[in-house]
Amino acid sequence: MSTVTEPKLKLENGDVLTKEEFLCRWEDTPEIRHAELLEGVVYVNSAAISTRHGRPQGIILRWLYEYESHTPNAEVFPPVTSILSDEDVPEPDAVMYIDHPKHGNCQIEEKGYLEGAPELVVEIAASSSSKDLHVKKRVYQKAGVKEYIVWRTVRPGFDWFVLKEGEYVSLTADPNDGYLKSSAFPGLWMDLEALLTMDKRKVIERMQAGFNTSEHRDFVAKLSAK
Repeated sequence: MSTVTEPKLKLENGDVLTKEEFLCRWEDTPEIRHAELLEGVVYVNSAAISTRHGRPQGIILRWLYEYESHTPNAEVFPPVTSILSDEDVPEPDAVMYIDHPKHGNCQIEEKGYLEGAPELVVEIAASSSSKDLHVKKRVYQKAGVKEYIVWRTVRPGFDWFVLKEGEYVSLTADPNDGYLKSSAFPGLWMDLEALLTMDKRKVIERMQAGFNTSEHRDFVAKLSAK
């Protein structure tokens, strides 16, 4: 007797799915490289990746990797599927999290996805400002992501949000030196002028001062402790 095989369901823009359904359909659709589940709705990204996105993403990742190299148990990933809840599975352009059982909020689950809220998420908004500054902002805020960065590259701008009492507020530059300074990752400093002019050498050079602070030394000591 023949067995009828049910056709595999494709992942489509606008589908309303659970986390399990989303991941199952995506795993069965290998031709789709980038997709997200936000507030239970599927977003499939089929747009080509231009230099307007790729170059800023490279600078941000270099900045984060430099911090990672000076900070034990700080882990950085380029775009990675991140499970935040049963209805939220975004794919941030970059994440940095604390890989420590006492001090971190997320871990790598059995299939290799990141699970839980990273301490820092970055999105490069070359053509997705609306999504990144609205639905994604709500998703990351609800999940408890401590800091959320959006670099807008078409109409240049830079937003660094910090979670305070459950709401995102904009981080302002230190009046003494003009740098933006992370509270989730002490010593992670940004020279915004250098960033917006795409001067990656200066971006890295200027953050070195953050590594020489007592706040960063104390943070390294905390993360190094068992």
